[in-house]
Amino acid sequence: MDQVKAMRVFVRIYERSSFTQAADDLNLPRATLIHTLNQFEAWLGTRLLERSTRRVRPTLDGEAYYLSCVQLLAELEEAELAFRSVAPKGRLRVDLHGTLGKYFVVPALPQFMTRYPHSRHLSPRVRVFVDGLADVFAEASEPGFS
Repeated sequence: MDQVKAMRVFVRIYERSSFTQAADDLNLPRATLIHTLNQFEAWLGTRLLERSTRRVRPTLDGEAYYLSCVQLLAELEEAELAFRSVAPKGRLRVDLHGTLGKYFVVPALPQFMTRYPHSRHLSPRVRVFVDGLADVFAEASEPGFS
């Protein structure tokens, strides 16, 4: 059972006090929503919601569990957003020998710029950093040559 999905289903039913409205919100068939909740309650070993023909309301366990679910789902969403949005930002300065830049870095720049549009960049050309400040430095030489 997908516990996170089941928590989301429970929270939506709790907040809407309606299976139909919760199912509409989650784009799920009503029967699937009810089945998910029933399985979740069985897995937990407690009834979270009291059902009647007119209304759905939380039990005491449901009240307590709702607060925990809301907190956990918020923390999960925050963690997911932190990692989904991780991408290089700002300027990356690379100091390379002209040949390495020309044959390896410059050809890869258009793909890099497309993949990471929020990175600041210069035009795709080799630039020499005379101030000695670089984030990455690469040098190549013949084997055995110092």
